Amino acid sequence: MNALKINDILSTHFLKEFPGVGFDYEYLTMEKGHMHAFLITVDKESTLSESWRRITNDVALHIQNQISDKFEKWNFYVFFILSHTISSDLKYKIENDTFSSRKIVIESIMSNAGIIQAHILNDNLKDDINQEQHKDTKLQFNQFLLDKLTGITLRKERITQEASIVLDKILMDIKSGVKYET
Repeated sequence: MNALKINDILSTHFLKEFPGVGFDYEYLTMEKGHMHAFLITVDKESTLSESWRRITNDVALHIQNQISDKFEKWNFYVFFILSHTISSDLKYKIENDTFSSRKIVIESIMSNAGIIQAHILNDNLKDDINQEQHKDTKLQFNQFLLDKLTGITLRKERITQEASIVLDKILMDIKSGVKYET
């Protein structure tokens, strides 16, 4: 699904379904693929409270559902933009909802480019990582840590064989005091 088609859906379906809510869209090209940023402007907290779930459900149904590329499908951002602060409970509820997309509440007016820079591209974070000095780190034997990790059973449904292998490697490294370069 291309950006023109998505803009068409926004201008027809979304504007009709959610009167009084502003919709904008940015299609981002990254090294590994494409990302989608939906910038939703809401004037009142009550409007946000009543509509945020329906908006994200409609994004998932009408747009995300049409995407076949996995990277692209899992890189959907929905920004809810207000000119004032809202209750911390509502903000927490929205931002911690894991269905379909990453949801972020912006409590001040910012440009689309500023929002994308701050919340998706994170260039400041890249600079901090590049400036870190790398040094050799040697793990020291720690009986307490070894006792706590020995015998752990990974129990979540999505635990893969790779996770079990990594846990076994950590235990071996602690026992032998392996030297790491960081």
